[in-house]
Amino acid sequence: MKFNPTVFERLLFPLNSRVYKQIQDTLDAIEEKHPGSLKRIVAVFEAYASKSDTQTETRRPGKAETASYPSVNVSVLFASTADLKISTLHKSKDYKIVSDYDERAPPLYNGSHLTLGFYQDGILRSFTAPLEYRLR
Repeated sequence: MKFNPTVFERLLFPLNSRVYKQIQDTLDAIEEKHPGSLKRIVAVFEAYASKSDTQTETRRPGKAETASYPSVNVSVLFASTADLKISTLHKSKDYKIVSDYDERAPPLYNGSHLTLGFYQDGILRSFTAPLEYRLR
């Protein structure tokens, strides 16, 4: 499953191309350890979450004790020592990428997310968006 940087840039702003490559590498590693999980994430999103507004709770089928849904969270955090602006963020190469994969029961499932964090004037600015948008 390919990460789409164009969608990312339209929703947020451009980053260094190395960031996109490392996000793709992270997703490839998750797919290698858990085959088919990224396709399941997109399928669940398309079937349930994308058809409702953000204020309506979404129910996923399955009993809480037996069903599970894959959840992937990828975070890109730029160094706190750098004072960045959105307009210059694409030049920065001082960042780290952290990811986690989990299988969650329907009541605990909250989707998959891509989070971006950087420091501006000593304050952490963060943006979180559904990862599924970048995988479709």
